[in-house]
Amino acid sequence: MKVIFTDLDGTLLDEKYRCDLAIPILEELKNKGFPVVFVSAKTRFEQEVFRQELGIKDPFIVEDGSAIYMSKDYFGKKIGEYRDEYEAIVLGVDYDVIVKKLVQLKERFKVKSYYFMSVEE
Repeated sequence: MKVIFTDLDGTLLDEKYRCDLAIPILEELKNKGFPVVFVSAKTRFEQEVFRQELGIKDPFIVEDGSAIYMSKDYFGKKIGEYRDEYEAIVLGVDYDVIVKKLVQLKERFKVKSYYFMSVEE
């Protein structure tokens, strides 16, 4: 089986976050049965916008490899954990665990992370 892996920013998407130029080749790949897997720093929710727009149903990798999402039973058996309508293989640390650690660091070392900053900061 051949699989196409693609980044989004600056690869599939142009500087205006459009992918118009890629649509014909993506349609050809889908018609030939090639899975197209997005691999990006973008979150699941950000990637869902482009997946829906392009009709991509294949697995996708989020947040620089923190998790792999796929439709339930994509591989014919459960290999991850269910998260909403997806099955996920979590490779990184969950968001709530990171926030808890940031709170501890802020209290102990007076560290101010992006999480605690306003837009102006």
